[in-house]
Amino acid sequence: MGERRLRRLGEMRYSRNGAILLINEKGEAYIVDDAVVDIWRLADGRTVSEMTRIVASKLSYQYRGLKEQLRRLVDILVECGLLSRVK
Repeated sequence: MGERRLRRLGEMRYSRNGAILLINEKGEAYIVDDAVVDIWRLADGRTVSEMTRIVASKLSYQYRGLKEQLRRLVDILVECGLLSRVK
């Protein structure tokens, strides 16, 4: 079985003081930075491997180390209800 694709959940908004928020479907809000929002947006419909190739080519990073970092961030976003793994 191959890697599972990701589906973006929730929405992005700005707080009154300008902080970026990702809000899951339960209404729980998380303050994040631009990089997290970029990864959250990039994830929709892609696997971690596909995301890694895209980010590595844009930033000239090494694939192996970057993939592990992205996998950890994806796991956190899944736990927070902001991404899901599609069968």
